[in-house]
Amino acid sequence: MNISIAIMAAGLGTRMKSTLPKVLHEISGFEMLYHIIKEAQKISDDIHVILYHQADLVQERMNRYFSNIHYIIQDHQNFPGTGGAIRGVRPKYERLLVLNGDMPLLEAENMQNFTHLDADVVMSAFTCKEPFGYGPGIIDSPSDF
Repeated sequence: MNISIAIMAAGLGTRMKSTLPKVLHEISGFEMLYHIIKEAQKISDDIHVILYHQADLVQERMNRYFSNIHYIIQDHQNFPGTGGAIRGVRPKYERLLVLNGDMPLLEAENMQNFTHLDADVVMSAFTCKEPFGYGPGIIDSPSDF
């Protein structure tokens, strides 16, 4: 357990067309965010959840299950986006794994794959036929893989 984990859960979730924060929508009887925190706890004792939209509600729901989570409120007005979200994280360990709170199917075993890489920065990306709603990952050359 020598890695800290930051889970981004600050988004508005506008594409969900719901007043409920995206990370609180349930899958298999539990909130999306619950699933990712549960798996993250299997590989880290230092978990940070970045909140903004309905932060009190998200934190209250997660406190039903977890007591050892660090919550950070993103200064969304001045520092939006992923960089702004990570800005307030003060990790316990030198290595930090950044996860999305709306990826509930990610398992600890998959997360563990990123903890042993010897690199300053590692980014996971994918290609898909319908990329609407995803941010682009621009690669300068095939050797960047």
